[in-house]
Amino acid sequence: MRSHPHARAFFKDEDFQFGTEIALGSAYRGYADAGEVLATAGRIEEGDAEAWVAEWTATADGLRDAARDVWRLVRHSDSLQAFLLANALWELTLAALKTFVVLYVTEGLGYSRVTASLIIGGVAVVVLAAALASGKLADRYGALRVLRVALPIYGLGFLVPFVSSSPIAVAAAVPFMALGGGVLMALPYAVLMPLMPEDEHGALTGYYSFSRGLGTWLGPLLGGVAITALAGVFTATKGFQAVWGVCAVAALLSLLPLRRLVRSERG
Repeated sequence: MRSHPHARAFFKDEDFQFGTEIALGSAYRGYADAGEVLATAGRIEEGDAEAWVAEWTATADGLRDAARDVWRLVRHSDSLQAFLLANALWELTLAALKTFVVLYVTEGLGYSRVTASLIIGGVAVVVLAAALASGKLADRYGALRVLRVALPIYGLGFLVPFVSSSPIAVAAAVPFMALGGGVLMALPYAVLMPLMPEDEHGALTGYYSFSRGLGTWLGPLLGGVAITALAGVFTATKGFQAVWGVCAVAALLSLLPLRRLVRSERG
């Protein structure tokens, strides 16, 4: 195997280097932790195959023990279980959009790539502004209260491009979806923090990444299935508007575990 020509060389051995790059690349999607990968690679001497196996096995064993500790905490906490489901659904919507939004704009609506870049760039500015504003609102009113207001708007906003391919209708819904996306980028960890026992912050940070990883995996998968299944229904957009339905369902379903979190906070 050959590594990327511009990648940083951790090892002279091409197989070791390639394996390390693959592990680091997985961190982008939430399937690995970059710190764990770098720490493990740093313990391996150049060309030592036995150390390669031993150190990666040790890392896996440590993660297994951490997973057991997290499971012990989660199985006795309704709030943590609700957060796992809610955060996975929130990340599902974001992951599905990241995967298919460019194809929706270019292939579905017929805009050029340059125009699509301008549209998506403009939406990104709104998302960033919403993320900053939501933090201020959460400080004043509480993260759960902000989410309870934002999520119905976010989920119902997705229904507009799901049922209509009119550029005017889609444009009218975009600010609401962008605002909701900004809230979901900023507030989930703030929801989790009060649920963490004082001595388990490290383990439950991994739990947060795990819940995100579930959504990151499911979003593109379900979006792709919906696009393929409904291509014959949504012929005007070559099926790509089906992804909005997946996002709408996930966002609105997340109101159920969010309600459990609100009850837990009040209790």
